Amino acid sequence: MYAEGRWTPEEIEARLDSSVGVERLELIDKLEEYRLAAEAKEKA
Repeated sequence: MYAEGRWTPEEIEARLDSSVGVERLELIDKLEEYRLAAEAKEKA
């Protein structure tokens, strides 16, 4: 990300997702899967 002069917090916020982005961690998906399985087991 480049700008002439200084960045404002609003400019950074507006461009952050398109410039940097984020990826969801596979571990988070796996933990959610474990949580749902544990809930299903408790209900059974």
